[in-house]
Amino acid sequence: MNNLTKLSTIIAVLIAISGCVVIVADDSVAEGAISVVDGDDGGSSANDSIDDGFYFEVNGEQYQTLQGAVNSVSKTGEIKVLKDFDMNTSDIVEIPKAKIIILDMNGKTATASSDFSGRYIINNGILTITGDGTFEDAESADYRGPVTNNGTLTIENGAFHGNIKNTFAHIWNSEGATATFNGGFYEGAVTMINGYIGSKTYINGGTYINPWYPAIDNSGHMEIRGGEFVNTSCSVCNEPRDNKEKPWGYTIRSGSHSSDAYLLIDEAEGSSISVTGVQGGVSIIDGSADINSGSFKTVFCMNEKHTGDQTSSY
Repeated sequence: MNNLTKLSTIIAVLIAISGCVVIVADDSVAEGAISVVDGDDGGSSANDSIDDGFYFEVNGEQYQTLQGAVNSVSKTGEIKVLKDFDMNTSDIVEIPKAKIIILDMNGKTATASSDFSGRYIINNGILTITGDGTFEDAESADYRGPVTNNGTLTIENGAFHGNIKNTFAHIWNSEGATATFNGGFYEGAVTMINGYIGSKTYINGGTYINPWYPAIDNSGHMEIRGGEFVNTSCSVCNEPRDNKEKPWGYTIRSGSHSSDAYLLIDEAEGSSISVTGVQGGVSIIDGSADINSGSFKTVFCMNEKHTGDQTSSY
């Protein structure tokens, strides 16, 4: 074999080997490549790594934003959180009236940006929050909380941390809406749960703690069947807000905005109700109430100087 023939043979072998390498690389990419779904919802294939900016999953498809995941649900669906995620004001989610959504937090944490304004989710449909997730406090003075409920809301569990830089309720249950709280830990906002005029609120368990104003404020129909409720406010020790009187509150308040408000406090079988306050445990300002069971007590404030009555009716 002459030198030219040898050179041709070597080149042919190299080309063949090179072709094999390309084929192997193509197979590898096909098995693990990111396949982004076209559109504004930020969807991707189920094969994506969750380190590539995809935080939510619906039926095996992954999405970059919570709104994108909600948009992918035609009527009923479960959204699973894949990893901790941040929320900016532009990320506020709206659930349409016709949709039924289960949000499985999967033990993950949602954190608002320092300039966040509003609440994470505006629910007009049927929303269930489960999966023992955490909704973190934010530095923003206009961070209000996790949910504005205009539809039907159920919270099974989780931790919900607020701040006292504003005077907004952490979870707002609107007129005509229904909210059920079966568990969870709620702390840090000026009021943790507010049931507005014409709303229905059912509290079956959970822990609700705040340092100012009532922890629970009802102007609609509210039934408390279980849970622990704590208020540490003191009208003497608290600092004034907005050049007004020093903020304080009974732990549970009903009827402050409606003469039609109704409050029922009655322990369900196997459940207990514990109400602790500094200024007092329960205040019925207007409307009516039935208090059939539960433990109510007042304690001294943080400076161990001041306390108040257990219940009050104006």
